[in-house]
Amino acid sequence: MKAVFDYVDAPGGSGKTYALANRAIQLVRQGETVLIIQPTILLIRETAEAYFENTLHRVINSENSDGGTIETIQEYLKQPITEPHILLITWAAFVNLPYFHDKSSWHVFVDEVPQVYELFDEPASISHGTVTAYLDYTQIGIRYGLVYPTDQAQMRKVAESSKQDTAIKTYAILARKMIDGKWQSFVDMKRFDDLRSGHNRQLTIYHILQPTILMGFASVMIFGARFQETMLYKIWSKKDVKFNAAVDIGLRYTEHNNGELLTIHYGFAADWSKEKRGKVNSDVIKAYVDAVEKVLVSDKTLWIANKDIIHSPFSEPGSSTKHTRLPNFPHGINIYQYEYDNIVSLSALNPPKHMFNFMNWLNISADELRTSTYNHVVYQSILRCSIRDQSNRNPKRVFVPDLKLAKWLQVIFQGSIVVPLDIPSDVMKMKKPGRAKIYASDADRLRAYRAKKKIAEKDKHAEFLDQVEVTSAHLANTSGPQPITGFF
Repeated sequence: MKAVFDYVDAPGGSGKTYALANRAIQLVRQGETVLIIQPTILLIRETAEAYFENTLHRVINSENSDGGTIETIQEYLKQPITEPHILLITWAAFVNLPYFHDKSSWHVFVDEVPQVYELFDEPASISHGTVTAYLDYTQIGIRYGLVYPTDQAQMRKVAESSKQDTAIKTYAILARKMIDGKWQSFVDMKRFDDLRSGHNRQLTIYHILQPTILMGFASVMIFGARFQETMLYKIWSKKDVKFNAAVDIGLRYTEHNNGELLTIHYGFAADWSKEKRGKVNSDVIKAYVDAVEKVLVSDKTLWIANKDIIHSPFSEPGSSTKHTRLPNFPHGINIYQYEYDNIVSLSALNPPKHMFNFMNWLNISADELRTSTYNHVVYQSILRCSIRDQSNRNPKRVFVPDLKLAKWLQVIFQGSIVVPLDIPSDVMKMKKPGRAKIYASDADRLRAYRAKKKIAEKDKHAEFLDQVEVTSAHLANTSGPQPITGFF
């Protein structure tokens, strides 16, 4: 039976949190109990102070949990306030709860769409046996396998060992994912086997969060911008989940209507990535920042960048009032919308190439994955400046590294214009590697391409047959790994 989740596709600044809080208060007045899950402690604090002063509520997070947030929430759920009320916790706490007591008594509001995939990708040529000794996989097609623990007790010991041995904290987090039942985990079988045989140094495991984490509650409503572009929607829609768009919840607007105030400047025609960006002090970054500063002159500006860019790249790095840095995940930071009309993105947030290959296996295209990561982060950052305030009629400027992102933003902010920055066209040209020529002629290259295409088509058909056969056998196997529910 399919799960049914409601969702609200709410643009930033449209009053999403107000609508969520108002709906929660209505439910409490009707005698219901509500769980609100938000991404940050800051957002929880602001929500509770702004909307629930006259409504019975409880906030549990690291600021008020002496015995640990997870433990405090678990104890509370066993003996909560008896009257109808609202409980506010972070998504990080929710996803790590071993068990949620009496789910059916709670109506759940998820504020901001959480990420439903995670990647464990660490050099582990020596230490990987800490977990791989207790892991195996069931082959799913030609390349990937569903990985599972062969010894639950040992895996649990690893999961709980970080309190005694902080050196294996990373493995403890991985072990918890392998045993808590909320995730499906996959490996590239060859890479995994090569690691165990000493021919590969990297331990790579792909985790997909299962929709069962939100099943069993009285109701579930997820609030977020560009909802149908998120990985949660795209991946869970392929599983046993039906999404219903909620209507009439009191948003101020459903589309941005001040796009004519926005100019979107872009740096390069090529797609942006860490590889093309180069090192922190590369000529590419310098050329981009120089071009931005020529336009901004002395205006106050917000900016975002990858963590490896520690210091401000602007000409006055010591001026925190002029150039203010945002985190790459700035949800709930709304204090800058009254002073800042400009924002610059330097961030390159693409997943590694092998993640694109894995997602392609799940029928998620490269553009879909980039949109849900890179594009959405920049969009959320833009909404921290004055574009969020519909009454502010100042001109606004957004600076992004690449043309594709600029055009995507232009569609969202109808009436905006896209303008190239003044950067020499040869700045981002990559050196061609000097490897030897593989084919003697174009005809040889074409013949090789056609031969590979035929093999790929045969492999794809064989993989489909393998999936059917392996999945059926897997479901029938009660002594092996857990059944694959709603496999892609």
